Formats: sequence, structure tokens, C-alpha cells
Amino acid sequence: MTRRDLPQALLLLAALLVLLGPALWTGRTYFLHDITNISHPWRVMVAERLARGELPLWNPYTFLGMPLLGNLQTGAFFPLSAIFHLFPFAHALGPYLLAVHAMAAAGAYLWLRSLRLGRWPALGGAALFAAGGLMVGHMQYPNLTSTVAMTPWMFLLADRPLLQGLASAAALAAGYPPVWAGMTAAHFALRWLWAAEPTPAGLAGAYLRLAAGTALGCALGAVVLA
Repeated sequence: MTRRDLPQALLLLAALLVLLGPALWTGRTYFLHDITNISHPWRVMVAERLARGELPLWNPYTFLGMPLLGNLQTGAFFPLSAIFHLFPFAHALGPYLLAVHAMAAAGAYLWLRSLRLGRWPALGGAALFAAGGLMVGHMQYPNLTSTVAMTPWMFLLADRPLLQGLASAAALAAGYPPVWAGMTAAHFALRWLWAAEPTPAGLAGAYLRLAAGTALGCALGAVVLA
């Protein structure tokens, strides 16, 4: 991304600020489905335990008890979840969603630009991805949208196993493993479409790098479950 991409970046940011305005400027917040039943209690529990200097390993309140830190749906290891440790949940949710949608938009824009699309077509694609039905229609499931938001970064970094592994690990840590698995499977199925060298040797190298990055992502994600 260069200075010439700044107008597109500002337009994307402005669109997201309008989209998420009710949770950013009005003092209100979203509270529905998984936000109510999973994100709010589990994220607050993790933040409160850590604030007391305790390791939040166990949740004694759900069923007869269940893992807390080792439960991927807490999203405790997803980098953007740090917002919930800085502010109360109701004040943190809006900025968290803005950060997730901005990350989705930036990743989609950069990936489309890497495919040599023009700036305005890439802007359109990024806007459709970050502010379209999949992301907005599932906003009440922040673990799902956080996982989806990492998908274009996994695509963008496919030829850099270390960075792709970190993106894959972040997507897994976001807390919706079935979506991570589906996106990863789609990546393997479609990788040949944007391979830099569409020759047998080039495709073999592309898939080996993708496999290495995915393996690294799985290994890093396994730490959460260990």
C-alpha cells in the first residue's frame, strides 16, 4: 500500500465508522445471541481473572464446569481481544468490531491489489467483503466474523509460510474453528487460481508453502488447546 491508496483507505474507514456508528457514538452497544451468551460472560471472566492476577483456566459457571482459557470461543489469544482488557465490555465491543471490520477491509483490499486489480475495483471488493452480508449479518457472532476477517490475510500471505502461519493461527485463535477449517480448505482448493507461476513446479511450490504455513498455524493454535 502506498500514498496513492490513501483515498481508498479513508473511504473504507469512513464507511465502517458509519456502519458501526450506533455502537461507537451513541453510548449503546449490541447485545444479541452469542454476544449475550458467550462473548460477554466469557470475555469478562477472562479479563477479571487476569486483572486479579489469576490465570483464567477454568469456568465453573457453565454446565458442571469447563475450560476457559483453553476454550477457543473465549477468543483470549486473538490479538484484538486485548481491547476487552482495557475497557468494560459494553465500551470495548464497538471498537473491537470496528477493528475486526477494518482488518477485513484492509486484508481484502491488499489481497485484491496483489492480484493486480485497480484501486477502485479493489475498494469495491474490500467494501463488499467487510461491510457485506456475511460480516454484517453475523455481527452478533464476533468469533465468527473475527475468523472470517483473517481470511484475506491468509490468502495474501500464502507465499510467506511464516507470516501465513501467524495469520492462520490468529484466525484459529479468533474462536470459530469450523469457519477456520472451511476457509483453510477453500484456500487449498482455490490456491492454483492466483499462483504466481501456474506451472506444475510453480504450483507444487505454492502448495508446499501453503501447507507449511497452515502447519505452523495449527501448531501455534494447538498451544491454546494443550
